[in-house]
Amino acid sequence: MDKARAMGEIPAMVTFKIEPDSIGFHAWSPELPGCHSHGASRAEALTNLKDAVRLYLDDVMEESLLPRSGRAAAPRRRLKARA
Repeated sequence: MDKARAMGEIPAMVTFKIEPDSIGFHAWSPELPGCHSHGASRAEALTNLKDAVRLYLDDVMEESLLPRSGRAAAPRRRLKARA
């Protein structure tokens, strides 16, 4: 594992890999573990992978804003007691 991933940083540049498989084309980014997609053509696989990378990075950014426990802190509200 490289230093950036070990420290939880997002790589500055990602590589897109596309290879034919038995039913179309498999696309993935080696720098983003688990970020894979598929398409009937190379162009469709690339388009789908771009969407997958955007979603992956959105999740990474959202997770980095969560408390260490992995759960979002509930917003505090002042409640009024009813008489």
